[in-house]
Amino acid sequence: MGALSYRFAVDLFRHWTAHHYALDDILAEVNWLEPANRPQPVAVQETEEATADGETIPEKQRAPMPKLLMGLSVVAIVAALALGGIMLSERLQPTPVAPPDGIATGTAAPVSFAVETKAAPTQTPIPEPTLTPTPTAPIVVAKSLPSIAYMARKQGGLWQIFVMNTDGSNPHSISDGTGDDTSPVWSPNGRQLAFVSQRDGNREVYVMDIHGQDAQNITNNPADDWTPAWSPDGARIAFSSNRTGGWEIFTIDADGQNLTQLTDGGSNISPVWSPDGGSLVFSSKRDGNWEIYTMRADGTALRRLTVNDVNDLAPVWSPDGKLIAFETNVDGDVEVYVMTAAGGNPRNISQNPYANDHGPVWAPGGQQLLFYSNRDGNWDIYLTDAGGRSAINMTNTADMDEQTPAWRP
Repeated sequence: MGALSYRFAVDLFRHWTAHHYALDDILAEVNWLEPANRPQPVAVQETEEATADGETIPEKQRAPMPKLLMGLSVVAIVAALALGGIMLSERLQPTPVAPPDGIATGTAAPVSFAVETKAAPTQTPIPEPTLTPTPTAPIVVAKSLPSIAYMARKQGGLWQIFVMNTDGSNPHSISDGTGDDTSPVWSPNGRQLAFVSQRDGNREVYVMDIHGQDAQNITNNPADDWTPAWSPDGARIAFSSNRTGGWEIFTIDADGQNLTQLTDGGSNISPVWSPDGGSLVFSSKRDGNWEIYTMRADGTALRRLTVNDVNDLAPVWSPDGKLIAFETNVDGDVEVYVMTAAGGNPRNISQNPYANDHGPVWAPGGQQLLFYSNRDGNWDIYLTDAGGRSAINMTNTADMDEQTPAWRP
């Protein structure tokens, strides 16, 4: 409507001016170089006009243009608004709807005044970004490695080295069956076992892998060599031997080189290294019965820890070096005891007066101990906590004997 009103007003104004002014004369008076200097209305001089009786009457000046133009503009605008209203009312009249099929022509069809609404535009879905799938890690079936080594035999058979899991499952022999194999101990890295074997006719210390392969005789002496123990760094092995006539403690490289004798006289067996590698604890009969002693790794600074009229044997350091477990018959039967590393505060943790409990060894965390006992009729391996509040039979075999357990580091 705005455009129609504007067009009508312009056409009306153009028609009026064409009949009252000479457009060429007006345009000629415009100074196009200085548009601001618009021409002023020229005063029309009075002229004399003769009348019928001969008298002259002066003609008045023409009325100024602005007032007349303003009046005409108002008229034009009013007319344009009126015309626009008429046109708008015509456009808003409802458009007749064609009758649907089946309705006779001429029958008045109902007029729909519903405002047509446009359907909302369908939003194009934004595709989700394609994520690179994370590769699925292959399923790895972790095979439980044997963690406890021990010696076992059927009644009347040869001793063999066995290994099993920490829950007692999957026990199996790794010995070759050619001679008695006893007293296994793990290397610090858990990849080898030292043990005692008579496969060559006398007791020797051997080293083999955890599958029983590549067994090497590292002592190789006609005398008996017994009770091996690894140094914490895995470089040396301590053991006891009667090669000098009595039982003495020696150390040797893990490959059989550099033999060194540490004790001299008094029957000394079962050496075990301290966790820091600076000392050894062992059993000695130098004072008349088996007692627990310590010495430095070079054989000096001998110190006695137990003072009993009975036998104290098989000592072993706890992983933190603060305690020593050992076996003793101070109560009449053999029991497992624990004392401080200085020999104080001994306490019984196996507590079974009707059986013999031997060979204690600490679990890596220092909270449990393994030992072997005949409390169920034959020799089995048991697990107990460091307080001795429970004991679990790990092997529980009626037709076999199991002894000297060792826990893999």
